[in-house]
Amino acid sequence: LIEEDALGVRNAAQRKLLDELGIVAEDVPVDQFTPLGRILY
Repeated sequence: LIEEDALGVRNAAQRKLLDELGIVAEDVPVDQFTPLGRILY
């Protein structure tokens, strides 16, 4: 679990962009992501 600057969340979002939309990581660098909120299940 990476808590610093929500890096773990941003990495997961980047992976899902590739998995679900086919957008490669080079097009969406994680340092440009902005976390908007948190969802607890």
